[in-house]
Amino acid sequence: AGPLTAQAVRKLQRSAGLEVDGLAGPRTRAALSAAGIEPRFGPGLIIVPPVGYLESLALARAAEMVFTDSGGLQREAYWMGTPCVTLRRETEWIETVDAGANIPIDPAGGAPELIRAVAEHRRRWRNGGSWSPTAYGAGDAAERIASAIEPLVG
Repeated sequence: AGPLTAQAVRKLQRSAGLEVDGLAGPRTRAALSAAGIEPRFGPGLIIVPPVGYLESLALARAAEMVFTDSGGLQREAYWMGTPCVTLRRETEWIETVDAGANIPIDPAGGAPELIRAVAEHRRRWRNGGSWSPTAYGAGDAAERIASAIEPLVG
């Protein structure tokens, strides 16, 4: 899948006019290097050194789109309003898919799958639209809990 991934990224860059910045953790970067893939991505893919949690959130928030296989990043992108393409056939965060914020793809599908997902997100969100960020609650759990236990403690 390594050479196919590199080929898919290059094709995506050409066909979608997308500048791709890549974040890769130490294990991913080592795997890319070991497979001889990293240098073949071309100038549009920038693999930055590992960053901390807050930096990764800032990068995801500023991105046009996030590509990941990380469940955590799928949810973070959802809450930040950044469309996500999940590089897995399925996700445990189905609410993000139902909201239209996340499109899982089969990585074996290569460039056509990736290009389809990017085009779909761009079609959905090109005019600045957004999804409701309340699939996991409205952020008022503390107030609801306090209201529920207040009668018990007087």
